Amino acid sequence: PYLWTRGKLLPERIVSHEISYLGQFPEYGVTLDARLFHEHIHDTIDFVCPPGDNCSGNNATADPRDADNVDPAKQYGYELQFKWQPGKGTQVIANYAYLHIDTNYIEDDYSPRYLAGLHVIHAFPGGWDVGLSHYWTASFEPIGERSIKKSTRLDAHLGKRFKLGDTRGKLSIGVQNAGNDYEEFSRDDGNTFETRTYMHLKLDF
Repeated sequence: PYLWTRGKLLPERIVSHEISYLGQFPEYGVTLDARLFHEHIHDTIDFVCPPGDNCSGNNATADPRDADNVDPAKQYGYELQFKWQPGKGTQVIANYAYLHIDTNYIEDDYSPRYLAGLHVIHAFPGGWDVGLSHYWTASFEPIGERSIKKSTRLDAHLGKRFKLGDTRGKLSIGVQNAGNDYEEFSRDDGNTFETRTYMHLKLDF
C-alpha cells in the first residue's frame, strides 16, 4: 500500500514517571525489585484514510494510507521481580508485569495486559547446569490487526561447561515451547511459534 502524509506530522512524545524499589535480603537469599509507572503518549502516529479516498470495500483505491497524529494514550501499571537462592547453585526467579491502557482506540488492549514468568536454574558439580522457564502472556489486539490469543510457553535447557587447553567453553542443548503452538504476530501467515530444539556452543578466547 501507498504511504504518504499531508504534512505537519509531529514526532511522538512520551512523558514517563516511575517509582522504583530494590530490596536485598542476603540472610534469606532474596532480592525484590518493584516498579510503578505512568506514561503519557502524545501525538501518536497512525495510518488513516486520506480525505476523499475510499480505503475499504470493493471500490477501494489501492488501499492508500495517510500518516497522521491521532488521539493520545495513557499507560500505567507495575512490574515485579522476585529472586530467591534457596541453596548453593539454585536460583528461582519470578516476574510479573501489568499494563493498563487508557485510549480512544478501538484496540484498547494493543499490548498484553499482563506478562509473567517463572524460572528455575540449578548448577551441578562438574560444570553441568539445567534450567526451566515458563511464560504466560495475555491476549491482545495490535492496532490495525486481528487479536492474538493468550498463550503459555515452556522452555528447557541442559548445559555443560568444559575446558580445552586455555580455552573455556559451554555446550548447551535447549527446547523452546515444549507445549502447544502459539501466534506471536497476526499481520502475516507463518507466525506460529512451534516447538524448537537447538544446540549452542560458546567459546571464550
